[in-house]
Amino acid sequence: MKCDIKSLSETMTLENGNIEFGQNEMVITVGNERFTYDLGENNPIKFIYTDVYEDPYEQFNEPVPTVDIEEAALSDELELQVRAWNTMYANPTQLEDIINRVLSKMKITEENEMMVSIYVSHFYKKGILTEAVIEKYRRLID
Repeated sequence: MKCDIKSLSETMTLENGNIEFGQNEMVITVGNERFTYDLGENNPIKFIYTDVYEDPYEQFNEPVPTVDIEEAALSDELELQVRAWNTMYANPTQLEDIINRVLSKMKITEENEMMVSIYVSHFYKKGILTEAVIEKYRRLID
């Protein structure tokens, strides 16, 4: 059963019921049904715990289609930029031409300098940067 929590205090109000905590028991009422649990035997955390890991940043690992990478990396949409850079980082050899075009077009700013230095160093170590890009970013390469 799934219910959204509407408010949280001594009594939690659910979408269609509530949870009340007594001295030694927890009473859950959903619709017309009432469930009582002994707190000594049933710790409430057991009801909300999951052993399935969900990565809160999973959306950033979703690759950008190759045809969209250049536009995404240079866009103003931060989430799309992150996905594009993560895609390029993971596939430098396959995306060599796109990476060099993006780096050629980029302007180094105070906000992106650290990020650019990490990516440029990575791509430099992979041996995929053109001479023009290496020269442009020489001061950022370790």
